[in-house]
Amino acid sequence: MKTRKMATLSMLLAIALVLAYIEALIPQPYPVPGMKMGLPNVAILLTILTIGSKEALMISMLRILSISLLFGTFLTPGFLISLTGGLMSWGAMSLAFRHNVFGPVGLSILGAAFHNVGQTTAAFVLMGTAGVFFFLPWLILASIPFGIVTGIPVYIIHTRNLFQYNRERTRTGQSPNEKDQ
Repeated sequence: MKTRKMATLSMLLAIALVLAYIEALIPQPYPVPGMKMGLPNVAILLTILTIGSKEALMISMLRILSISLLFGTFLTPGFLISLTGGLMSWGAMSLAFRHNVFGPVGLSILGAAFHNVGQTTAAFVLMGTAGVFFFLPWLILASIPFGIVTGIPVYIIHTRNLFQYNRERTRTGQSPNEKDQ
């Protein structure tokens, strides 16, 4: 991995960790357990848009692992639920981005919705009760405003070229030189 790319990914991981920490400090007055704004998604989405999906997966997994180690939740049900949500969110956003389905705000809403689907499914598997699916409609509904809140900064940063990694990057996440290799 080139030094510039490693430095950029390190910065994006640091942004995701700081946003996760800030989000943990914000009181959660929401009526549904586990409901959060998803502020670290800003860094994940920026990674998808500017560098690529594989790198975004790496940032997402490293963020989940790092936060779980910092907060003492590694290998707990909360960690596994977060991991599942992160994988589902990344998969949905990467696929939609690759097929040019949504812009940054739409990708953010989609990622938030799939994060909630993944977390609810993991909670069902771990708890063995379908009662957790009672919360899913509320979580999906909350994905819209929360996805907008995290998607707008990404839209502004991306459309105003405030963060650039490689101007030649295509929608598939590969630079023209990578296609030839």
